[in-house]
Amino acid sequence: MIARPVLINEGHVRDPANPHTHLNLLGLPAGQEGLRCMAGTLRSLHQNVANSAAAFALSKINPVVGASPDDWTLVAHRAEVILPHWADDRLGDPRSLFEAVDAEHPADGKALLTYVTLTWRPDRLHRQWELGRQIAVEFARDHAVAVLLVQHVPGHAARSNDPHLHLLVAGPRRIEPWAGFGSYVPALMGDRVWNMVHDRFRALLAQGSEQPA
Repeated sequence: MIARPVLINEGHVRDPANPHTHLNLLGLPAGQEGLRCMAGTLRSLHQNVANSAAAFALSKINPVVGASPDDWTLVAHRAEVILPHWADDRLGDPRSLFEAVDAEHPADGKALLTYVTLTWRPDRLHRQWELGRQIAVEFARDHAVAVLLVQHVPGHAARSNDPHLHLLVAGPRRIEPWAGFGSYVPALMGDRVWNMVHDRFRALLAQGSEQPA
């Protein structure tokens, strides 16, 4: 039977301190085993409140509750921006990238970013990172987008949650060599992105020695 995603935060009420209430999130129904994939599109307005790409990205770079809204200290286990090869080097800095997303968002813009979380118990953290980085590189290569990849390891803070990866696709808009952000990438927006990422990760895991636990 083919897995079908559902709205996993249905009925949520926006909480300023919880970025997962700032967008609708798709994922497998509760109780599913193995690889867990969650995806959503952060739009400029959600539940009549304005969103910010930079604020959302900051919450993944520095997930400490109560941290300064201007503190981009890397608290996550690791993070990296993957760019198309022609992109301006300054966009390799997460803050510069997502502040540019906000600054260059058109008045009738469709989205600020695409958000994906992948969770499973890897054999090694570097193996999990390598798989996520491969997806980010494929996005940058095939769709000309910039992707922030972040790895969280809750066990380092004495929490029981599994290690997981966040992918934040800036825009999701193509990076143009002559003018910064360009057109939107429909394949990376809305419900369709969940199926693409979920299927690709399962294929990558199946190719290697590591299997999702």
